[in-house]
Amino acid sequence: MMKISANLIFICYLFVTSRVEGLKMGKTYVEINNNFLDSTTLLVHCKSKDDNFRVHHITHRWGFAFLPNWFGGTLFFCSFAWSNRFEWFDIYVQDRDWNYCTKCIWMISANGPCRLGDSGEYDVCYPWNHRH
Repeated sequence: MMKISANLIFICYLFVTSRVEGLKMGKTYVEINNNFLDSTTLLVHCKSKDDNFRVHHITHRWGFAFLPNWFGGTLFFCSFAWSNRFEWFDIYVQDRDWNYCTKCIWMISANGPCRLGDSGEYDVCYPWNHRH
């Protein structure tokens, strides 16, 4: 019985320390930058299951901070509207992003969202989400 308890404690320790290391023991910050060069205002509405950041009119940048769920599954999705166009994207997906960034900086353009990569360039680009 003692061996099972020690193994269970060790497994719990590994789980918690891997989460602590990945989350850097703090909040995650998401920044959204408007990359439209013609002074187009970007309307952004981001939310999760628990949080709603309402609509923001972005001419330059806007961001929000949150604590990711220790057990995973944190998801923030945003809708983007400009010049009679509407798109949406999962701006933070814990399984995709939690080991990558605690400050996730995005550049939004008509082609889709690009995240700031290790190179210092916005070279991690994704297509817009599509409705099923």
